[in-house]
Amino acid sequence: MEKEVEKVPQIDVIYTYSQKPQYNCQYLYVQSYFETKEIFVNFLIKDLPQDKLQKLKRISCQVFYCHDWVKLPKWYFACNGKFLFENGELIEELEIIK
Repeated sequence: MEKEVEKVPQIDVIYTYSQKPQYNCQYLYVQSYFETKEIFVNFLIKDLPQDKLQKLKRISCQVFYCHDWVKLPKWYFACNGKFLFENGELIEELEIIK
């Protein structure tokens, strides 16, 4: 009998740019990425070249997991895994509403 392989939690990410098609990728889940919203966003944009960062409009994330030990913070649910950008900077929720 084969042993069932345990699935590793993943983060599916879609990068949406102003003048470019969307880019999809996956990352392995690491709890420390979710310590704060700033740490998570910095992880998501750390490898983007400056020109792509300037054209970035939105990052949408979805975490897939089937483990009890995966704990997502309240801030992640509050923004529904979506982050809006303008001129390479994260737009805070209050600024979006205005």
